[in-house]
Amino acid sequence: MADLTANIDGGLTLSQTQARCIVEQDGGFQLQTIKFGTITAQGKVLEVNKAEFVSKPIGRLKLLSFVEATNDPKKVKGPKGKGRIYVDM
Repeated sequence: MADLTANIDGGLTLSQTQARCIVEQDGGFQLQTIKFGTITAQGKVLEVNKAEFVSKPIGRLKLLSFVEATNDPKKVKGPKGKGRIYVDM
C-alpha cells in the first residue's frame, strides 16, 4: 500500500517525470510503482502518471534513471545492481 500517491502531468517528458519523482524521494519516500491513468478535474479528463511511493526515511533511494519503454526487456533492465528497482510505466 502506498504512503503517498502523486498524480504527475501525463504531458511531461520522461526526464521531467523522473525529476518530479526525485523531488518526492527527497521528501522521504521511495518510488514503488508508476502507471499511466486519467483523472477528472473541473469537468475535463486529464492524463496523468500515477506515482505511488512508500515511506523510507532511512536509506532511501535517491537516484532514479527512467528510460523509454521497449518490448525487449534486455535493453531496459540490463544487470541488476544493489539498490536498483524496476518499475513499469
